[in-house]
Amino acid sequence: MSAVPRFLQPANPPVPFVGRGAERARLAQALERGAVTVLWGFSGIGKSALVAAVLAERFARERMSTLVVDAAATPDPIDGVRPALALALGQPVAQRGSPLADGRALLDALDDAGLWLILDGIERIDASARLLTLLDLAQRYARAARVLCVCREDPRIPALRTQTIALAPLGAAELRTLLAEVQPGLSAEESTRMVTRAQGSPWRLLQLSVGDDGSGGPEASLLALSPAAQGLLRTLALLPTGVPAEVLARATRLPSAEVLESLARRGYLELSARGVRLHDAARAMVTATLDTDERAQRLVRLRAALTESSDPAAAAAARALALDQGASVVRDAGGPAWCVDGAALRIVLADGRAVDLSKKKVLFDLLAALCRLGGTASKEQLLEVAWGIRDYHPLRHDNRLKVAVRKLRRLLEGALGEDPMEAKDDGYRLRGRVRFIEGP
Repeated sequence: MSAVPRFLQPANPPVPFVGRGAERARLAQALERGAVTVLWGFSGIGKSALVAAVLAERFARERMSTLVVDAAATPDPIDGVRPALALALGQPVAQRGSPLADGRALLDALDDAGLWLILDGIERIDASARLLTLLDLAQRYARAARVLCVCREDPRIPALRTQTIALAPLGAAELRTLLAEVQPGLSAEESTRMVTRAQGSPWRLLQLSVGDDGSGGPEASLLALSPAAQGLLRTLALLPTGVPAEVLARATRLPSAEVLESLARRGYLELSARGVRLHDAARAMVTATLDTDERAQRLVRLRAALTESSDPAAAAAARALALDQGASVVRDAGGPAWCVDGAALRIVLADGRAVDLSKKKVLFDLLAALCRLGGTASKEQLLEVAWGIRDYHPLRHDNRLKVAVRKLRRLLEGALGEDPMEAKDDGYRLRGRVRFIEGP
């Protein structure tokens, strides 16, 4: 092959690629480390753009010998590999039953020619037995070849666990940077509106920037779900914590166990012994689909379901729900007055000064979690709500939490002039007159 595949060629003029530093490094390391790599995430969040950027930056020579196959164009991804490989090798197109239709023969041909293969647009890897066979053979026997699967679901294949990379929606700060590159003349209000509508999708943001309605990306994949699945996600968007499935069933219609598993594989849900929780990566896009009336109706049903349950997990969820959007956490009147702005990732002081925490997201998530839990929380609750850790163990997690809390207390004390955070029993509490505004 002498030409770079069109999929991997930059646009003319090139579209800026913003952020994703950690993901770029992980993808490059995975490609260097193993013969098979999986990149998965919601539609429109930049998976293909990430692949193109990493190959251009780190694998310029290999990019010249890369096959790109649109897996969605054929019923079975392997059906698209055969003609692409035959064309690259200058051979007649292989049909079923021919040597190139066999997984081992495909791998041998890729390896002998030193070709890399990108399968883009896969819905589910395990839907194709022949693809699974090719990946298994490549893992064990490939030398020069690489196979990269770009898909919408987590394959959950144990042998590929360290080679599987999840791509979350792009952060608001990075979307603003991207928008400033392509539309530098926008006002702050217009920029905020577009970034909010993009819901973490750089593709959607670029569409909006040129006047398109951006009817694609994460929201499009969300709207393709069944009504029961959408209703479940919107109910869970009201809660920062997990909820037992039997409690949720009183608040909204639950889809089947198979659908729940599929939603978890696609990055919408987290399923555990403690219940069902909306994945943080999906929270912004799901919340954006909730209008005021639907939110109010779902809140009524959810509060009733949590109140009627005797499950301790439901009681914990009810306490977290008590802090509604725009609610205040009021403590002793002698403490400082300040606001935690979840939309802008900052704290706002009583005199109007603001302290930006967008580059200290780990600390902000800790502070926001404490607010969401009503201003008082145990270590276990903080770890779960702030960082998604559900297997709290003092030896593994206490030191990490203490270090983060120490940094947060120093930051708050420097901004407010006094420390509004204190240790209490087996956790922490906020003091002062604190108002918490939930993010989008």
